[in-house]
Amino acid sequence: MSNPKVSVIVPIYNAEAFLVPCIKSVLTQTLEDIEVLLIDDGSSDSSAVICRHFMQQDARVTVINKENEGVSATRNLGLTWARGEYIAFLDADDTLIEQALEVLVQTLEEKQVDAVFANYFYHYNEKKIYRGPRIPGGIYPVTEIRSQLIDDGTLSGILFGSVGAALYKKELIDQHHIRFQEEVALNEDGLFNVMYLLQSSSCCYLSDQHIYGYRKAIESVTSRFQPNKNFDSATIAIDRYCQPISQELFLEQQLRRRRVSISLWQALNICSEENPASYRMTIRQLKELFGHQELQGCFPYMEEEKMNRYKRFYYQLIKKRRTHIFYLMTRFLLPTASRLVKR
Repeated sequence: MSNPKVSVIVPIYNAEAFLVPCIKSVLTQTLEDIEVLLIDDGSSDSSAVICRHFMQQDARVTVINKENEGVSATRNLGLTWARGEYIAFLDADDTLIEQALEVLVQTLEEKQVDAVFANYFYHYNEKKIYRGPRIPGGIYPVTEIRSQLIDDGTLSGILFGSVGAALYKKELIDQHHIRFQEEVALNEDGLFNVMYLLQSSSCCYLSDQHIYGYRKAIESVTSRFQPNKNFDSATIAIDRYCQPISQELFLEQQLRRRRVSISLWQALNICSEENPASYRMTIRQLKELFGHQELQGCFPYMEEEKMNRYKRFYYQLIKKRRTHIFYLMTRFLLPTASRLVKR
């Protein structure tokens, strides 16, 4: 029995609400030569039952049950099990358009690149919002985009920050032992892409192909306060991994830019409606964040003229330490502004 063309790895944890449309979107792909690895990360809902149902209905489906360890460990297990020539990832509450895998495979093979990144859209309940391109579509030698892989100075974070809407070569992943870093809880997708691309020659970006649907509820970023959210773990891992080629990457410049991007994410988190801190304490936290000496030294590395108007506005609030305006903007003009800032 020959190996499938694509292994689709789906990490699952308590995803019963959206799991059926997710799995159906894979099994109805126009590219049929696939295997679907449904990896249940210790769910306590009916996710495992749903997975078994699909495995009984379609021989391409394999169900793997494991104890709860988190999404990175779950994806890594999928990489160990995968038999496909290529690897694709899909989260359990997201979907693919019918032609997604066909488009990715055809592009990778025709363009002779090591990875393909397409674009995606957001399901906001009944609405679809299409993500704008980070860079123009086309083929890129990795040496050409190294200086913006980690942060391009526009408050947008890692250039390819998601493993959804992407296709990778299994051979390259195995050859260089590329895995998700299980100690990194934020930006683990982007870190994987940085590690993969630094072992690649070229990639293709399909800026106008929105093939992957992220499911988002219409709610403000402020409703998802996480007091212990670790914004620095990915930066530490990136620094450690990239040091051997730091000069070619302009690593110091990119990490300084990332420091500003992280400060924006931290500030949005601080301003959450669920943050129990008083108004006075929240302002004090913002002042401490915006006034940090290390942050102040990072502003000259930013590319303000390339930011969209929403990010430019927030950037100016951080740079000028306008804590009260930042708080009021985030609390009372969300969700619209924050969604545009975070994309």
